[in-house]
Amino acid sequence: MLKDILLYLPARAVPAITAFLLNILIFSRMLDPAEYGYYTLIIIITTIIGTTLFQWINESALRYYERYNKQKKEEFLSTYTIIIVLVGLLIIAVYFLIAPFLSGFIDQKLLKLMPIGLWLIILKPLYDLFLTLNRASFQKTKYSLVCSLFAVGKLLFAILVLYCTNLHVNGLVASLLLTYLIFIMIELFSYLKQKAIKPIISFSLVRASMKFGLPLTGVFIMGRLLAVIDKFCIVQFLGPHDLGIYSLGYKISEMSIQNIFMVLLLPAYPAIIKTFENEGKSAAGKSLKNYISIYFVFLVPVLMILWGMAKEFCLVFLGDKYQGCYVILGLIAAGIFILGLSHYVVKVFLLIENSKKIFYFLLISVIINIILNIILIPNFGIKGAAYSTLISYFCYLSISYIVIKKEKKFPIEFPWLTLFKTIIAAGVMLIVIILLPAVDDVWGFGLKAGVCVVIYLSLLALFKEGNISGFFQVAKKKLRKNQ
Repeated sequence: MLKDILLYLPARAVPAITAFLLNILIFSRMLDPAEYGYYTLIIIITTIIGTTLFQWINESALRYYERYNKQKKEEFLSTYTIIIVLVGLLIIAVYFLIAPFLSGFIDQKLLKLMPIGLWLIILKPLYDLFLTLNRASFQKTKYSLVCSLFAVGKLLFAILVLYCTNLHVNGLVASLLLTYLIFIMIELFSYLKQKAIKPIISFSLVRASMKFGLPLTGVFIMGRLLAVIDKFCIVQFLGPHDLGIYSLGYKISEMSIQNIFMVLLLPAYPAIIKTFENEGKSAAGKSLKNYISIYFVFLVPVLMILWGMAKEFCLVFLGDKYQGCYVILGLIAAGIFILGLSHYVVKVFLLIENSKKIFYFLLISVIINIILNIILIPNFGIKGAAYSTLISYFCYLSISYIVIKKEKKFPIEFPWLTLFKTIIAAGVMLIVIILLPAVDDVWGFGLKAGVCVVIYLSLLALFKEGNISGFFQVAKKKLRKNQ
């Protein structure tokens, strides 16, 4: 398990580092907030379209790879590839037919960006498909290598566009398309060399894939809508400038918290499934409780830094035009922290094979998010959107947890003692953040954050928190072994 985590770790770590460099150190200095807002909007629109049309293909490719790979590999690869290309081209053609009638309803700058942005609905799903096939075939090293090189390529092309041209948003979208295209062409050349892609479509595979993948697509769409509704409402009520500021604040919190909880979730879910299948519900419930404890221990200090040092973070890392991000940084970080916790809780419904309920919980949360955004954004601006996001994510977590406890189909146990310990340690950490002098440089920020984290971990060790004590014991053993 540890070996697999280490092999997959670069697939999360390298994109996280390049995303930090791209969004915080480059976009916040080179792009006007309105430009960043338009760029975000294009990515959101094309992602939602791509997810709606093709997410079922990714889910099915992972599910049916073993069944088709040995004897019907050509049929398998060809069907999915051709469907993505043909359906994508059809959508683009339809857009060009109706575009003249949209000028009175859609922002003109966004309308001009759409013709180039829409190509993402073909290229991104193709890239995701080939990446999924690498994962399905257990090519862990290749999977991580492709993810890492793609992230680096995306960064380099963006820097080239911003520093060498005046294209800005158009250039950034084009550079993203070029990055996708390069990796797709490499994979396509490899498959064509193997004669694994031919002009054939298996309608039996399409039917099976749609039956399996479409219900899960609904969950993905609802999850995506929950994450982007606030951004559409900001554009409607406040405009692209405020969207740019809000989106960067959201991106910072997402990069800081989501990447960590995804790395933690990577080994957690398979381990919980294994325990559930081999030892039963009770043991799986205890395993889930343990992983939630680990989540609290390692994510709470990150949340406290983003909450307590938000203004200092923006001052040190962001350009002058994005200093307004600090008012939402802590709120968004808290929301994503809660969303990450929800990912653990809703896994229970996948274990007991009742994924439809996740869709309904997400639908309720999306409706709450829309209502709150309509009420709060006109009155409180981007801070109102941050509150809406936080509340809707909390509703998603609460509804999921309450239903699990009420139905009593799975013995979920919440680590209240660990939560209490982390709250005390985090409270002390926050007091230290307030008492220490404010910083305005990278080294000062790193030193202050480091001191606060050490205090937090020391308090948990003093409270005899099992996860911290176990971590220190493993570290001591390794040090002694090396000596």
